[in-house]
Amino acid sequence: MDLVHSTGKKKFFFLLNFYTTKLGIDICTWNFSESGHGKGVADGIGGSVKRTLDKQVAYGWDITNGKEAFEILKSASKSIKFFFVEDFEIQMVQNNVPIDLKPVPGTLQIHQVLCTSNSSILQYRVLSCFCQIDYICECFELKKHSLPNCPTDKEPFNLIHSPELTLTGTLLESNTKFRRQFTSRK
Repeated sequence: MDLVHSTGKKKFFFLLNFYTTKLGIDICTWNFSESGHGKGVADGIGGSVKRTLDKQVAYGWDITNGKEAFEILKSASKSIKFFFVEDFEIQMVQNNVPIDLKPVPGTLQIHQVLCTSNSSILQYRVLSCFCQIDYICECFELKKHSLPNCPTDKEPFNLIHSPELTLTGTLLESNTKFRRQFTSRK
């Protein structure tokens, strides 16, 4: 379990750093909540997805692939937004991940990961800290891990594919200290 978890996390850590640079985000923080309790939003959504698909199977529907499951879920749920990710899109992301990534020490204990644009240094800590918004503080034994440099010769692509929307989110502008909503349309 630890090996699988560590392998997935090291790819995640690299991609978090990669997209922080690709999207031009000054500082990015990712916080992990306590695992194994099954009370998070993702657990609730996972349960809803499972119940919806189980009902369809009980009604006699054959769900033979991911696209069929996606279409059922998209039509059945009005409160959850679903995105279908094609195999080639996954491959495009995987092509950006070096095969020689080194695992981050103590991966299972990490609760906060921090990245800055144009840096190959991942910063992390066991306890999350939010005392600063415009720079990364040194609280709670901030540690550093070197990542391979992000590939720059790869063609950029969108993570979210939708006819009307490519990417939404909130940027925190460090120099002006205010939040700016952004939406990038195709």
